[in-house]
Amino acid sequence: MKTRFAGLEKLLVVLALAILSLAACSSSDDDSNLSDGDGGGDGDGGGDADGDGTASDLKQVLETLGVDMTDTEPIPSGFNPIGRTKRTLTPVSELLVVGPVMNESTLNVVDDSVAEYAPLYTETAAEWDANGLKTAAAGDLDGDGFDELLVAIYREGKLYFQCYDDKEAGFAPLATGFSLDWVPEEGLKNFETDLDIAIGDVDGNTKEEVVLTASYRGVRETEVEDGDVDVESEREDVADSTLWVLKYTAAGFDVIGNELYPDARRANVATGDLNGDNKDEIALSFWGIGGVNTFELLAFTDQGLDRIEDGTVEWQNDEGELLVGINSDVVIGDVDADGVGEVLFGGAIGDLDSGGLPNPKGGYFALALDDAARDFNVIGAWIDFPRLGDSGGNIDTRIELVDLEMDYKPEILVDRFIFHNFAQADDEPWTVRFEMPSNLCAPVPGLPCTRQTSGRAVGDFTGDTREDIAWLAVNSGSIQIMGLNVTNEFERLDSIPVNSAGAWYPLLAAGNVDNDSTVVDYDADYKYVFTEPVVLAALASPPCREDIGQALDQCSTSFGNAKSETVTYENSFTFRAAVIVGVSIEDRTFTQSALEIEAKVEASVTATTSNSYTKEISVVYSTGAMEDGIVFLTVPYDLFTYTIISHPEPEMVGKKTTIAIPRKPIVLIAERGFYNQTVGDGYLKIDDNVFGHAVGDLDTYPSRQDKRDLLDEWGGMESQELSVGQGTGGTEVSISVAEEFGVGMSLGLDFELTAKTTAGGVTLGLEVGVGFESSLMVSAGESTTFGGSVGSIDGEHFVENQFTYGLFTYPIRAADGQEFFVVHYFVEQ
Repeated sequence: MKTRFAGLEKLLVVLALAILSLAACSSSDDDSNLSDGDGGGDGDGGGDADGDGTASDLKQVLETLGVDMTDTEPIPSGFNPIGRTKRTLTPVSELLVVGPVMNESTLNVVDDSVAEYAPLYTETAAEWDANGLKTAAAGDLDGDGFDELLVAIYREGKLYFQCYDDKEAGFAPLATGFSLDWVPEEGLKNFETDLDIAIGDVDGNTKEEVVLTASYRGVRETEVEDGDVDVESEREDVADSTLWVLKYTAAGFDVIGNELYPDARRANVATGDLNGDNKDEIALSFWGIGGVNTFELLAFTDQGLDRIEDGTVEWQNDEGELLVGINSDVVIGDVDADGVGEVLFGGAIGDLDSGGLPNPKGGYFALALDDAARDFNVIGAWIDFPRLGDSGGNIDTRIELVDLEMDYKPEILVDRFIFHNFAQADDEPWTVRFEMPSNLCAPVPGLPCTRQTSGRAVGDFTGDTREDIAWLAVNSGSIQIMGLNVTNEFERLDSIPVNSAGAWYPLLAAGNVDNDSTVVDYDADYKYVFTEPVVLAALASPPCREDIGQALDQCSTSFGNAKSETVTYENSFTFRAAVIVGVSIEDRTFTQSALEIEAKVEASVTATTSNSYTKEISVVYSTGAMEDGIVFLTVPYDLFTYTIISHPEPEMVGKKTTIAIPRKPIVLIAERGFYNQTVGDGYLKIDDNVFGHAVGDLDTYPSRQDKRDLLDEWGGMESQELSVGQGTGGTEVSISVAEEFGVGMSLGLDFELTAKTTAGGVTLGLEVGVGFESSLMVSAGESTTFGGSVGSIDGEHFVENQFTYGLFTYPIRAADGQEFFVVHYFVEQ
């Protein structure tokens, strides 16, 4: 199967995998206030929330605070993050072995290493013998969350196609005896056939389809009379390829797409999402007559297969020379971690000799084309002369993706070379990470590394939530399992013996067919919800009084991006909300094994969503005169609910799980007293533990020493000390992140939050101290300023009331784990 973490589906799989992080989302019933104080302030309060934390109360709180809760951008009908109604998550792979004899059988399904590679299913049949070219794959064709196994073989003029159901169904054959109407031209000399297969959801109905290609090539000889006596024979190269898209139904397989490609003697195929529409596209790589490697990208529509791109597999090297491939394998996957799949080719380059193989001037290449949004531009190419093939002449290069760390940034496997993915910041494209032994593919010296001599598959065969490579070569006597060990070194992890060491065309495929992984079922339960208010900043009222002739209209405190600058993404005030997963809503059941998985899952979610869900906040928020202000936000989430229907731990079956995907936050400001009274006792309030001053009473503001103590405790920044002005104007003071930390630096908040939502009893977030990645991150960029304006004092009152003051800001952590900025003043009279 060549669908490997591609496009939006890859992103959605990542989000779905987070369901396995059973790590405690606490109920958040504990008191999250800094204290029981009412927060002070002169606001008149308002708001009717009684603070018991229910969904209706939270909705009323948000509405009272001015939050517009209208869903202006509803999700598409039928959408859910896991892509299918039922889906297997973090699959532990079983191995389909076809051809070499194991336990006297020619087709075997082998369990993973946790079950000591026990046979799950065996079959002996003539069509699976060792001397036919075969292809195999695994995919969820019936939408039950488990994979079906598929094998196709051309033998004695017939294209056999067999599909086996999963273990739960006893590996029952689906559509027994199914064959395709494909009859190559008879009488060709040097006749050869070729097959390839890929699995993907090409029609977007949440069930996967089969994409199969069959090709043949040979030489047609025609006798041509020359005069009355002489008869000469004309030789003509003949080739033809056919593509089928097959959909499984209760009645069997239906052909829902069919294309013919004359003069193509090989058609390799892959599936994956190239444009982020949650449907898989089809990539074809052709080896044509004349030795030119072309490609075609197809999308399935209501009108049939639509060609979205085609061309020649070619690129320019650093010297500007145009290089063209001869023949290549193809795969689709998100190797640059942008959430959408790329198209990758691996194959031969150069001229062909008389036997159809690259001559000594040729070699081997790997090439990547970017996704649809970037017009399939060439990312980079890698050329090796001729080390890649090891045989010095074969053209059977194969390319796959393997996610060695399961961080959803898959590595690229080209024959026995493993390249870094393109998301590695320190590496150029096509940087070799690991090189497997040269005798792994062909243990017999001089034997070429082709599909005739070796088979391989990618999956988690060891149950460590990381992908491995299974490799079977003729005359090796065993299947080698290669991957990362506990110290992240690449080595042989295990082996599985086979009985017939010399069998040709060994074939391996990986799929999850049993209940050793979590399977979830979408409840069709969707809600558009909001989090409780999350405080970003507490702004103290400037040191201003009403009875000393001070220009109160000049008094305010501000927070946000600089007004005079053009705000860009890089230097703006930004906010990131993580995708949040809740498990076992009713009782918060979780296990240690789930906790161990969570670190990896949360890291993958962060890696794939940080750009998508980082939002620029470019508004400047200012208090009015004689009031403290609270800048707060609420995050709208799309909330989806699932039921676990299969799990290796039986007690987890039936539990409810949720996935919540954040949207752009809504940011507002409110007067502190109004805010505290509105949210009530069920939510964080900014009380006397944060602000001990009374608005208008300069004697209650922090002193110079108080300021030093606070900055020593929390860290932060401060302005210079200024004298209050005389007159009817005011004096502005500000702290710039750029000036304090330098260009390119930022001041940030990064914290866990167990946040109540309007979902009704559902709590989102991670318990503080349990999570591995932050739920919320706030960063003040280089254009961000913390500012204040203090009104001047008129001449009649100036002498006896003058004072000095300064602005300072620091991040503070509340008892519930929330962090926010405090913007305050120190005063010396």
